[in-house]
Amino acid sequence: MNYTDKLEQTQVEGIPSAYQLPPCPDCGINAGMPHAPECDIERCSVCQCQRLTCGCVGHDPSFAVWTGRFPVNKNAEISLALSRDKRLRPKVGHCYRNCFRAIQVLPEFKNAIYVEGIVHLTRGFQIEHAWLERDGEIVDPTLPTQQGVYFSGLRFNGVVGLAEAMAIPKQSGSRDLPLFHRFGFGGHLSPEFTAARIAAKRMLEFEMGQPSGS
Repeated sequence: MNYTDKLEQTQVEGIPSAYQLPPCPDCGINAGMPHAPECDIERCSVCQCQRLTCGCVGHDPSFAVWTGRFPVNKNAEISLALSRDKRLRPKVGHCYRNCFRAIQVLPEFKNAIYVEGIVHLTRGFQIEHAWLERDGEIVDPTLPTQQGVYFSGLRFNGVVGLAEAMAIPKQSGSRDLPLFHRFGFGGHLSPEFTAARIAAKRMLEFEMGQPSGS
């Protein structure tokens, strides 16, 4: 089976456009899929630079998929520093709290973007997750060094954005976080969060259709 056949098999049909992340503006591939060969937008999974201009060995196309947004690199150094910040005191497995508190208590992150979405971590493993975006980079105090593909769903800008989000009525019996529960079970009433799920699912289906190690 060639590359094009694989792509055709993994398209999600019958989904309203509001629930679809935009395709890659260069190669036209749907969100969640590896870029077509020689795409200008694809980034190297090793050095994070434009794949066309780098010569890195070990590039993994599955970790350079189109996520529906222009490439946003993860700053592992800042993420690791934040994971150890005594002012924040982040907890393992509490990504929503960690990122929410970072904006609330750290002056340097008060204008950061709080994001909830899906992260593809390893072959066949995806999680609902929260992270921050600041100065065009991903900052993840919960998973500071892990490689992953981040599919952005809900986005709230800084302290003001989080205050507006907290004012949205939550479902009976649900906790304050994650915020996507304010948009129906599993966030299914949010077009943005649903689009992130669909794109992540598309990536998973494409990846699992490939032999291990390919």
